[in-house]
Amino acid sequence: MAFFPVPGRRSQYTVFKFEEKPLDFLSQHSFQEERNEDFEWEYDSRFESYKRASSVPDEYCVNWDDPYLYLEISDSAIYFIYIIESNYLIVFISGT
Repeated sequence: MAFFPVPGRRSQYTVFKFEEKPLDFLSQHSFQEERNEDFEWEYDSRFESYKRASSVPDEYCVNWDDPYLYLEISDSAIYFIYIIESNYLIVFISGT
């Protein structure tokens, strides 16, 4: 998977609902399983301003108490969070 930063890119937030755990997708893209407080902090710091300016319902926001898998494309500020219990894949592309 390759992502290239686009100067002036607007933030985007998308939630996908899967019927069952997308095992192939998660393993092919090397989602991490262990909790990462640095990842959580970085995501929250970027998402906080986006949430204030948008109307994302709480049910589609990350609750760090729920088990999750994650993937970060740090040089592009793109975050993937798979919430295990709900089968939601949250994709947050932070604006530049």
